Amino acid sequence: MTDELERALLDSAAALCVECGKCTAVCPMAEMYPGLSRELSPRALVQEALRGSDLLSGRALWCCTLCRACTRTCPAGVDCCALVERLR
Repeated sequence: MTDELERALLDSAAALCVECGKCTAVCPMAEMYPGLSRELSPRALVQEALRGSDLLSGRALWCCTLCRACTRTCPAGVDCCALVERLR
């Protein structure tokens, strides 16, 4: 895991994610991309980042509209949008 990724994870509080799925439930990508797969969900993006996966080669990072719906909804205070912005 790179220092930049570690910093992005810390700054966004990604480790606090409890995988409740509330971020995915409010994500407008489901309307934009019929059949939204788990891979494109905010929850999956956070979990994959925590695993140290290469998100730059996937779609999720680039499909996010940065609307902040996920961030406003997260009961644990994870800033999904900040994570996406840093990783981009």
